[in-house]
Amino acid sequence: MGNCFTVPSSRSLSASSHCSSWRSNSLYSDLSCDSGAAISRSATKSSSVAPLPPRRILPFSTPRDLDSHYQLGQELGKGQFGLIRVCRCRASGTLYACKSISKLRTQDLPDILREVLVMQRLSLASQAVTNLNASSSIVRLHQVVEDDSHVHLIMELCCGGELFHRIVKKKCFQEREAALIIKSLMESIQFCHSMGVIHRDIKPENILFLEESESSCIKLADFGLASEIFPG
Repeated sequence: MGNCFTVPSSRSLSASSHCSSWRSNSLYSDLSCDSGAAISRSATKSSSVAPLPPRRILPFSTPRDLDSHYQLGQELGKGQFGLIRVCRCRASGTLYACKSISKLRTQDLPDILREVLVMQRLSLASQAVTNLNASSSIVRLHQVVEDDSHVHLIMELCCGGELFHRIVKKKCFQEREAALIIKSLMESIQFCHSMGVIHRDIKPENILFLEESESSCIKLADFGLASEIFPG
């Protein structure tokens, strides 16, 4: 699924301006009770010229109605097979990034399933091993919602933007600052490998800052091209 978005998913998750906007309520004009249904309507329209997607592809139970659980806000990125939006949990008010992946292309279903399972494994491990610094360097998967046409990944929202954008803006980094970023990145890669996961798409666009501050920790994002490794 790493190739399904013309704008990398990491870029879509980099919502520094959107985080501030949500807090100031300026995005509420974009919110709608029908926002979740809009995705389904779009998929239904496309289904008139394409095969209907399978009803379920995930091997575990998930909520089926996105709009019942999350209020969708401004679009952050869009591609051939899906889009990413800011979303707010209706129960807690917490902000997340919602990556909605279409199930219309049956040849993409194994990639969707792999991405979900990889993110689920890493997220569960990072929550369980709280004393491992590398665990904080992975964009966590909060929840999965699967309806008839899409798989929706509810993920940690990173408000500080991409490393790519900071490189362009700053031109150069102090040696200590660069060393801390690389150290954190190496720890996150080591964590992935210890869990039997190879990212396969590490680049500045897929390294996000959790916050806008200069001292913000980084998060490794977009596991759409990740693969699993097994002993032997």
